[in-house]
Amino acid sequence: MQKQHILFDGFKIIQDDNYLKLTQDTALLSDFVKVKKGERVFDIGVGVGSLSLLLLVKNKGIYTNGIEILEGAANIAKENFKINGFEDVADVRVGDLKSIRDTGDDKYEVCVSNPPYFDKARGKTSKNDTVAASRAEENADIFDVVKAAKCVLKWGGRLYFCYKPERIESAMKALFENNFAVKRMQFVHQKRNKPANLVMIEARFGGGEWMDIEPPIIIEE
Repeated sequence: MQKQHILFDGFKIIQDDNYLKLTQDTALLSDFVKVKKGERVFDIGVGVGSLSLLLLVKNKGIYTNGIEILEGAANIAKENFKINGFEDVADVRVGDLKSIRDTGDDKYEVCVSNPPYFDKARGKTSKNDTVAASRAEENADIFDVVKAAKCVLKWGGRLYFCYKPERIESAMKALFENNFAVKRMQFVHQKRNKPANLVMIEARFGGGEWMDIEPPIIIEE
């Protein structure tokens, strides 16, 4: 079932029970991303457009494009861009991120992704097949995401994504193997006395050795 919700400042989002909805992870990641006016952003795994939409609302004068494997989700994303007046600065195409190849001179300054980070073999997936595909590594894993980012980013471009802290070694390996350097990292804790349940990472394609660990975010003080 589809429902329309108000985000803030009058902006709206259509969500569907068949596809992954706007999550806390996506909202936090949209605040973590740093994008400048005039920059082009590529969203890997657009879904219904939640992350792209939040970035467009919070950062005036940017352009977003992206790829989504589920046609139904991509269609909703296009509708979300349209009802909020972003149809001229936002787009999404249907396709598999593993099909992305080097885009030649058509490169982006920024790449974002809220990738699947549950190992399918370890459970924690949804009973809904399409939602499960968005949460678990059924169609792609972090190595696929980073390789795709490498293809679309300019040299020195920035990749932003969130991941599970307990799997951070896989994320680091994928980044280093594809010539990315981690520049910023921020952990998220649901409660102050609990282990982190999310990490947000900014990595630079071709960057040098230097990283900032930002103060943690505590959701429930």
